[in-house]
Amino acid sequence: YYFLEHGLADNPKTQKWQHRLNSLQNIWADGCNLNRDMKSLITNSGLKIIDLKNYYMKRDPKIVGYMYEGIAVKPNLQGRT
Repeated sequence: YYFLEHGLADNPKTQKWQHRLNSLQNIWADGCNLNRDMKSLITNSGLKIIDLKNYYMKRDPKIVGYMYEGIAVKPNLQGRT
């Protein structure tokens, strides 16, 4: 599975603002969340992350622009061609 999600930043100051503004983001962006730790959510779903990049989008404020991009697989499918 390829994923590209915005979520909880790695900077504590940014995280603080993400938690503060999350309820407004839910209303403004049709249910999207700023403060989800996508790595943990994906791993806890039973998928295994085999590639992960985290970065801030260049043109967005840090509060909404922290991205999780990667590939996750079902553990029993890893290594199949």
